[in-house]
Amino acid sequence: MKWCKEKLDELIRLYPKHTNIEIAEILGTTKPSIERQAINLKLYKSKEYKSKIIKSRTRDLSYENLYK
Repeated sequence: MKWCKEKLDELIRLYPKHTNIEIAEILGTTKPSIERQAINLKLYKSKEYKSKIIKSRTRDLSYENLYK
């Protein structure tokens, strides 16, 4: 995929708060392509996004979920 200014602007807007898979679907490209561009542009996920992911992973690994 060729990255035009509009797609790059949308990537910059979406990247902090969305998964790379979600962004890839929105922009019509692949997850690896999103990852490469994010690295090139030095983009980072927001603290809120990281916190949400950690909470969901912790919940998935809770004692109750492991021994259902």
